[in-house]
Amino acid sequence: MITNKFTAYGLTVAVAFAAAVVLLLASAPLGASADKGTTADAAVTITDTAPTNVVTIKGTHVSGLESCQEGTFAVSSPVNLTQTAPADNACADTDTTVTATATATDTTITVGSTTGFAESGSLIIDNGADGDASDDATELEIVNYTGKTKTSFTGVTRAQAGTTALALVVGANVYQGAYSQVTVLPVAATDTTINVTNAGSFVGGGTTPAELHLLGGTAEVVTVTAISGNTLTISAAGQAHAVGSYVAQIVQVNTDSATTTITPSTGATEGSFKYTLTANGQTSTAGTVSLTILSGKPAAADTEVTVAATLPTPVPVIIALSGTDVAEAFANQAFTLTSLPTKGVLGTITTPICSNVTPVVVGETVSSCTAQVVYTPLLGATGNDSFQYTFTNGATPDTSAAATVTIVLPGGSGTVTPGAGFSTEIVAGFNISQYNGGTVAQMAADAAAAGATTVSVTVEGGFLTYVVGAPAFVNAAFEANFPDGIPAGTGVLVIVGS
Repeated sequence: MITNKFTAYGLTVAVAFAAAVVLLLASAPLGASADKGTTADAAVTITDTAPTNVVTIKGTHVSGLESCQEGTFAVSSPVNLTQTAPADNACADTDTTVTATATATDTTITVGSTTGFAESGSLIIDNGADGDASDDATELEIVNYTGKTKTSFTGVTRAQAGTTALALVVGANVYQGAYSQVTVLPVAATDTTINVTNAGSFVGGGTTPAELHLLGGTAEVVTVTAISGNTLTISAAGQAHAVGSYVAQIVQVNTDSATTTITPSTGATEGSFKYTLTANGQTSTAGTVSLTILSGKPAAADTEVTVAATLPTPVPVIIALSGTDVAEAFANQAFTLTSLPTKGVLGTITTPICSNVTPVVVGETVSSCTAQVVYTPLLGATGNDSFQYTFTNGATPDTSAAATVTIVLPGGSGTVTPGAGFSTEIVAGFNISQYNGGTVAQMAADAAAAGATTVSVTVEGGFLTYVVGAPAFVNAAFEANFPDGIPAGTGVLVIVGS
């Protein structure tokens, strides 16, 4: 039995935040099987920031009526998510109206919009003042067309299906239509079945039966309760209709939609659910919506910078911090230090400068922020240093990102291995080690490479200290004590930091 035709299809995703809304659309063809609608699978990207993921599911059906017949959506089989029951939106149809008068011979008909109409096909035009597809033949014209623009039907052949070409008035209603001819047997008054040449475009049945226009003799409207092949079961005809007379039906597409709010499961990176559309007594097959779930947390970006070693004057460097968010516009944004450098000091982080990205695409950057902080290396420090920071947007902080600092000697091009020239690794604080031998200048370079501030040796029961990076007169006594260099194996106290 051929009943109501419809299809559930496509979806949109809205990620709501502050003052922005994200929309994604994935659509499918409007085709449907003759007896039951079909759904289209779709894949979308959302974030794990609940409950801001609002998915709008859409469906279409053909009811065989002038007005849109409201459908109902149902969701099922959620995977890695919970969701609200669909909240139905208003149903919308694709009829339009004539916006410029047309004579009975015009082959172009200008209308408000052709959106939703087939690229070619048939139209039922109600030229009456009552605003419906009247059974009054003097108000009804059926035409064929071969093309369309955004606001017109072109290649129009007038006066089809036994109707008369009319001078069309502004405001005349225009519907997608289909027609066929009575065949096999004439339709007698009170008959409840009718045979036509081709019923493939017609629909019938449902809680509100589709209507059929019988155009032979005096036009009348009956309802179609069932279709089997090319035989239509109808409400009783009020008069006879001869073989070869025409029947017609409005076959415009009605669009239904509903919204459901998705809350992803904690830690989930993908999910899915199924949905169906029930309209005019018929339920579609289920379509599957597959979800890619991205972290909605803001992201702080790692950064790297190179700075000259402090010998002997501090040379600060400005380090740029940056963060992005794929879930929401900037609000209460902040950069926060979570660990400090060991070979330098940081100033105060500047106020973030932020911007929102438009148009918004779910899964891509929605907002981005930058800030600056000044890093000054300690006296004599070289090698690698680092600190960590977070970026907070809204109420959600990101995990830490790292800022890496490379401190090089003037004229240098890279890092020096910490501890070079010493028998042990030199770390922050106090280090008791042995020097492997070399001139005072070599030891000074090794100490600077290790990030040391001072190197001390014992001479006659006391400490003799070399201050890394200090002017020559400060270290004159140390150099005088080792004119031929520092012997290998000399015990040293190496201090890194203050």
